[in-house]
Amino acid sequence: MDMRSRLEQANDNAAAFWVAQATVNGWESVQRAGFTAVRCEGGDSDAHRVVITRPDGQPGEQTGELLELFREWRTARLCLEDPFGRLDLTPHGCEAALGQAVMTRETGPVDPASDVTSGRASRATADAPRWWETPP
Repeated sequence: MDMRSRLEQANDNAAAFWVAQATVNGWESVQRAGFTAVRCEGGDSDAHRVVITRPDGQPGEQTGELLELFREWRTARLCLEDPFGRLDLTPHGCEAALGQAVMTRETGPVDPASDVTSGRASRATADAPRWWETPP
C-alpha cells in the first residue's frame, strides 16, 4: 500500500470516528467528497470538527464549501484536521496550530511475542519502569 493510500485510510478512520460520535451524541454531520464535518455541541466538545479525507479538487473550492458550511452552522470554534496541508483558513479568522500526528499500520498478523496475544509483556515493556514505581 502506498503512503497516500495509508493516509487516506487513516483519514477515513478518523472521519468514521467523528461520525460515530455525532450519531451517539445527536450532532449533525456532513460527509462530502474530500471531507467530513461534525457539528459538536454542548459540554467541552463545542468545537466543530472537520477531517479532510482527500486532497482532491482545488483548495479554493474546498475552502469555499467549508466556509459556506461554517456560516450555516454559525461556527465559532473549529478543529480542522488537514494532514495534506492544503487549506489555509487564516485569512478567514482561523488560527493555525500544530498538525496532528497520523499513524497507520498495515493489516496483518500480530507478533506472537506481543502482550496483545500472549497475555505477557515483551522484554522492552517488562524492563520499563512503572509509573507507580517512578519517584516524583
